[in-house]
Amino acid sequence: MAAREFNLTFEAAPPANVRPGVPFAIPMVIAVRPIGTPASSGHHLVVNASLRDENCTAAAVELGGSLTASVISGRATFSSLMIPRPGRYRIRVMLSAATNNGVVTKEYVDSEVINVNAAA
Repeated sequence: MAAREFNLTFEAAPPANVRPGVPFAIPMVIAVRPIGTPASSGHHLVVNASLRDENCTAAAVELGGSLTASVISGRATFSSLMIPRPGRYRIRVMLSAATNNGVVTKEYVDSEVINVNAAA
């Protein structure tokens, strides 16, 4: 990635504890704020969500729900997210810009650990 052009934060973070296969009660919302004047200000920005292990060292089981969201008014909203199997995970969200040369990753941020268990 080039110099940072955006700051990503969880405006509505995923819950700390969830049951396997049950959608999150509220949508996850990512705030996307420009740092200075981004070079890609005229390009379409999207945010993608993926599931990682709790240390963020490897991809984890499939994350369910809407995994791609457009940035509208500085926010990207993910609804109906769910994690199918018990364990400890983090969600990684990556900001990408569609440019004339293809799609470029601009920034990413990881959630706090999410505990997935039947007793949640």
